[in-house]
Amino acid sequence: MRFFSFPQCLIILFFALFSLCPLADANVVQDTPSVLQEVLVSASAEPDALKNIPANVQVITPLEIERSGATTLTQLLGRTSAVNTLVLPGNFSRFTMRGFSSGKAVGNTFSDQVLLLIDGNRTGTGNLDNIPIASIERVEILRGPASVLYGGSAVGGIINVITQKGKGPLKGKIAAEAGSYGHYNAKAGLSGGLADDVWGFSLAAQTNHSDDYDTGRGRRYTNSSYNKSGGGATATWRPHEATSVSGVFAMQEVYDTGSPGDIYWSTPNSKTSSSWGYGSVELDSHLDNGVTLKGSLYANQNRYEDDNREAFPYTSRFKSRMFGARAVVGLPLPEVTLLDLGRLAIGAEYALHKQELGGNSISEPDSKTDIYSAFLEHKFSLLPSVTVQYGLRYDLYDSRTKNNSGGLGVRTGSDTFEHLTWSAGATWWMLDWLGLRSSVGTAYVPPTSMQLSGEYTSWGTTYVGNPDLDAEKSLTWEIGLDFERSGVFGSVGYFQTRYKDRITLRDLPSPSPWEPIREYVNQGRQDVAGLEATLRYSGSFAVGERTVTVSPYGNWEHLFERKNKGDNVTTSKITDLPRYTGLAGLGLGLDKIPLLRSLWFDVNAQFVGDHHGYDFATGRYKDFSSFILVNARLSVSPVENLTVYLDARNLEDKYYGYKPEFPMPGRTITVGVSYEF
Repeated sequence: MRFFSFPQCLIILFFALFSLCPLADANVVQDTPSVLQEVLVSASAEPDALKNIPANVQVITPLEIERSGATTLTQLLGRTSAVNTLVLPGNFSRFTMRGFSSGKAVGNTFSDQVLLLIDGNRTGTGNLDNIPIASIERVEILRGPASVLYGGSAVGGIINVITQKGKGPLKGKIAAEAGSYGHYNAKAGLSGGLADDVWGFSLAAQTNHSDDYDTGRGRRYTNSSYNKSGGGATATWRPHEATSVSGVFAMQEVYDTGSPGDIYWSTPNSKTSSSWGYGSVELDSHLDNGVTLKGSLYANQNRYEDDNREAFPYTSRFKSRMFGARAVVGLPLPEVTLLDLGRLAIGAEYALHKQELGGNSISEPDSKTDIYSAFLEHKFSLLPSVTVQYGLRYDLYDSRTKNNSGGLGVRTGSDTFEHLTWSAGATWWMLDWLGLRSSVGTAYVPPTSMQLSGEYTSWGTTYVGNPDLDAEKSLTWEIGLDFERSGVFGSVGYFQTRYKDRITLRDLPSPSPWEPIREYVNQGRQDVAGLEATLRYSGSFAVGERTVTVSPYGNWEHLFERKNKGDNVTTSKITDLPRYTGLAGLGLGLDKIPLLRSLWFDVNAQFVGDHHGYDFATGRYKDFSSFILVNARLSVSPVENLTVYLDARNLEDKYYGYKPEFPMPGRTITVGVSYEF
């Protein structure tokens, strides 16, 4: 008789190990430094420790990246966090945080509801797989509204990728792996400092390939193969300890990649290709009088081509380009009658976005948008244990639509749009190891150029812009508890978001029912509320001459409310949004093993709850069942600097899909080797 499934056994073991963690045992050596003292760069205008941030923030450290064995940013998030990723065949993965999504693989990312950043700058893409993991130093995940710092689209949160900058002795790494379905991956990296770290550099490159895969039911998913290569480079100049100037470059090229279509209506001959590139120059300086200066110039380009070779062939091309400049000045404020006024950060930002489309199957005009922004953030302490933070931001959009080569018959136009955003929050450390945080804030998604001023006809339907559109706006409040004691870190919080003025289409009077006219209007709403939790521990124990490291970890997001409301609602539940997303895992390490220097074993279960979506098989909306994925990784080090590993994903060979009509691979096995020097 089978009493417990493998995932259930893993959860039981996870909590049993936490209950046995010796919180005050002097023989336990913590494997990681204090989480609460970790300095973050994403969650406030100036870098600050996590304990002073009134928001839910997770940091994926270099050690976690190394132990995960992930070859893409999507895999990394799936193995270390509760961020909900929606993965499709080929090279496409978007993400959802607190019910709000990064939207498209291509398109105007200003219409997204979450942001993907590099070093605090916009990437111009919502596709996680565009970011080469070989260039990543760490990842900061901020859940909740962040429009005061980053402008439009930061409703559900941000993912900020921090790049490697290079410091210390010269070091490098080469790695290669091969596995199921013709998969191979190779990567190399080199970094270090020169002239006592006055100069620093890092170089990284990576290539990936996979053939068509089999689903958990043993069916070959034709045309799901992909090929991609990418990497990055940084160069840093540190004229003195408090100042640095860095140049950052990253790119990804996807070529000869399948576009298989859904499992019911496959497209075995279609191909896609894309390229993404990013570059920036960054200044970070701390002056002797307490003033800080941080600025960046950045640019990115995102290109996508779809070559459909089926019965009714078509081509579509998309290219977006963005240029931006951002500057933040941090000022110390004086003490006034026993009250420390803390610090004031003042910032300004400019961004230029251009979108160009071509081919014989496009449905949007070209566009150009200039964005001018100013913001401030004030942070101060009421008591030694209480920190208060509030901020304000103003954005002005100047949008224009343009004709393109797709023959849409665009009536060009322009319009301006402005918006004000605010946020406030506080942290109170009731005990040295236990803190309460609370915050409230607004965020928004701006109307696009097409929605404001476009007028064009596509496939017989005329779309009319509306210059009176408001932004899609959200109001979010949250409250949470954070604690850290003897290596155990935990966080639990509740949030509620009211999202209104969603931009949808409504029908206008038309002279012919076969030539409808539709106008963009504000008439939709979403309500999302839920619970978030994190729990992890890492400690080392002496067992004779050997050292045993135990690292249980878990993350969870559970949505109690996920509703669509308004006059033009197709379904009352937000589609493709799981009721819960979670991760529970256990890492075990051992050194001084006979014939081996060390080993590390990690096993985890990824939980994706039931969700509401469109059923392609029946042509109706329905609820799809939840699923659990069990993954494991074993790495051993036979000699110094050499690691050999075995990685298994979907151990139970389940049939599953983040979107059910796009099933994902069955059990996959990968073997690899890496060498550090």
